[in-house]
Amino acid sequence: MEKSINPEALVDEIVSQAVSQPTADEQGRMERRSMLASMRVASTTEVEPEVSALTVDDVGLFALSDIHGLKGKQKCGKTTALKVCLAAWMQGSQFRVKSGLEEPRVLYLDTEQKQSDVKLIVTDVIQMTSLPAEYVDAHLQVYALRRRQIIEQHRAELQQKRQQAVADKQKERLDYTLQVIRDYGGSISRKQLTEILVKKFENRRQTISGFISQWIKDKSLFEMNAVISDSDKMYFGL
Repeated sequence: MEKSINPEALVDEIVSQAVSQPTADEQGRMERRSMLASMRVASTTEVEPEVSALTVDDVGLFALSDIHGLKGKQKCGKTTALKVCLAAWMQGSQFRVKSGLEEPRVLYLDTEQKQSDVKLIVTDVIQMTSLPAEYVDAHLQVYALRRRQIIEQHRAELQQKRQQAVADKQKERLDYTLQVIRDYGGSISRKQLTEILVKKFENRRQTISGFISQWIKDKSLFEMNAVISDSDKMYFGL
């Protein structure tokens, strides 16, 4: 026997469920609170012991899940020190540096040196460890990103040149416009000025009108009663 369904009760149930659902803002707050709660440190918090990626004379360094920095002046040996670390990770130890990891895979991003110098990092690690090149290539991924930076810099320079060209062109238009106004004794009707500029710059009337409006907004030009002047002291013989 089929059970009859009360439409009104069904609608009420659907509406009730919809109302009880958290909004997007409420959901976001709940997620932030949950994340913050997971970061709280209390007396009962269990802290996992640090695991060092490397040790020097049994003193750990480069703890996993942490951020570390290697600072020094140019040509002070930062890259050489990193090569020793890479070699230790590749073969377990290098000089007094030992690795606490089992065949790790290392990602090395170089943003400063040219590609030929970055290639030496791989070559030197292979020579320092005497490991097969295939093994090092499989466990050490080195990327030279300086070229990417150069490309971005080039794009930024091109964009700056384009912006400068636009600014120069706009200044050229404004200078001509100011000269026209001065030739007419310091003031001219907007309609007449627009017609002159349309003919001069071969732009649409709407475009020229936009230029004039922007110059007025920038206070490069001044307008009163549809008359354009190059000064805010507008004496039109009214």
